Amino acid sequence: MAAPTARSRQGNLPAELTSFVGRRRELAEIKTLLTTTRLLTLTGSGGAGTTRLALRAAAEMARNFADGVWLVSLAPIDDLMLTTQAVFNALGVPDVSARWSLSALSDFLCEKRLLLILDNCEHLLDSAAVVAGTLLRACPGNGLLPSSLDSRWTIQTPPRSCSGALDSKACRLPSSSLQFGWRGSMSISC
Repeated sequence: MAAPTARSRQGNLPAELTSFVGRRRELAEIKTLLTTTRLLTLTGSGGAGTTRLALRAAAEMARNFADGVWLVSLAPIDDLMLTTQAVFNALGVPDVSARWSLSALSDFLCEKRLLLILDNCEHLLDSAAVVAGTLLRACPGNGLLPSSLDSRWTIQTPPRSCSGALDSKACRLPSSSLQFGWRGSMSISC
């Protein structure tokens, strides 16, 4: 694998072309949750602003991730086998390994501290869940912020501060919009 460049410290978030209006409460909640969990799934109907909210929250949290905040757009991917390649592409790193791509990706990311936004996961639920689960297990310094129209995909990743608690009362987290998915993953519906 090639050594990370200066670009990798900054990420690949697009420049905002318009001002961010509203959603201050949701933005604050997402930022708070990103300090206590490694997987936070944002879900919402098409056009609800889920991607924009994820991008803004990630941009404001970028200083917490020494190796950057990276947007992985999964919308154009129509082959489940290309999910890992989409992450490599977003990171600007060629997959030159002869090994299985997901293993190579895990090895590349395992010593890093970064946030990956997996945008538009709804049509790649199985492969996105495999990639996310593998990276969460192999890369303890990384966070994942998937966005999706579908709130079904979650992975068992209790928040750090909840010591394995599986319900919101045990964690004492605010907001009726906060939902715990299957087995403790956190998600926010937009």
